[in-house]
Amino acid sequence: MNRPSRTCLERYGWSIFGYQGPYLVYANPLQAAQEALDIDPSSNIDAFHGPRT
Repeated sequence: MNRPSRTCLERYGWSIFGYQGPYLVYANPLQAAQEALDIDPSSNIDAFHGPRT
């Protein structure tokens, strides 16, 4: 329903992955996200992991 947000996500290479309950889920391969953000994946791979519990 939020077309501006969907357009923005798609501009950066994200695509519709499916639905999770009532929510539309977008996904983007990690490599594509790193390239879009100009991040060197070898510099700090821990930045892409969730917090440790």
